[in-house]
Amino acid sequence: MKIIAVLLCIVAVSGYSTVRPSVESSTPRSVVIEAGVQYADDATVLAQQECQKHDRHARLRSDKQDIIGWVWTYDCVE
Repeated sequence: MKIIAVLLCIVAVSGYSTVRPSVESSTPRSVVIEAGVQYADDATVLAQQECQKHDRHARLRSDKQDIIGWVWTYDCVE
């Protein structure tokens, strides 16, 4: 039983880091991007693209790790 739990943890940890950036939510004032940690630069580019739809620029507010990978929250500022 412990072996199965360890294997599941290894699979979960190795799997989340490969998550490509995706927009989880977007408003004219903020963007939330979820991705594997190696895609931090891509997450910023994606947030910038979302903010530019409203003539704004992305500024990182916070980042945190969750089950799937990392979540970056950006403010869209003028």
